[in-house]
Amino acid sequence: MARSLFGQTEAVSLVLISGIVVSLVGAAYFWGMPLIEKRAASTDFTSASNLITDINKKILSLANAGGGKAEIELSKPVTLVPAEAQDNNNNSLIVTYGVRQPIIYPSAEGGTLYLGATNFGDASESIGVFGQSSPGVITVRQNVMPEGNYYILSTKLWYRQLRTSGAQVKSYVIKLCGDTDITDCNKQSSGTGKLILSFKSTETIPGNPDLVVTKIGVKLT
Repeated sequence: MARSLFGQTEAVSLVLISGIVVSLVGAAYFWGMPLIEKRAASTDFTSASNLITDINKKILSLANAGGGKAEIELSKPVTLVPAEAQDNNNNSLIVTYGVRQPIIYPSAEGGTLYLGATNFGDASESIGVFGQSSPGVITVRQNVMPEGNYYILSTKLWYRQLRTSGAQVKSYVIKLCGDTDITDCNKQSSGTGKLILSFKSTETIPGNPDLVVTKIGVKLT
């Protein structure tokens, strides 16, 4: 009798333990999946931010050096919207990707987040102050897809004019063009493998004020 009771107790214990394990696995899945997705979204966001920041540094280095070439292996797809494109995003490089968890607070959908900006008022200006402002403005926008559980993030590096002050005002701008489209500078391109940047030229366009244009060739593969 004792052996039988022991056997029944063992069987009941196994059922109870199995039920607890199944419950724990279910809870881990329910709470763990969003956490995993949040970590994945955070990793993607960091990767895109690092990529666009690295691109900006290399472009500024080429412009300041007045020559040279730089190559960057792409961790995410990049799109060039050249300076003369008929597009609101012209003179930009954009990294676009999707995540399962929002990076920007949901109520700010469609809003703009500035990265690396020490002064929001300055970063939001279309023309910066030469010697003080950054020529490249990095922004992030988040839009939720219709199904509501997928978000598209666009990290954009846009080059604006910088203007001097004083008696002799002059403007400066970095102009992004396709590597073989320097004259027209209006052909959009995308790539997922490699980004090749090259210094092309610097020219002064007379005007009021004069505009100093530094052209950077962009090749995406």
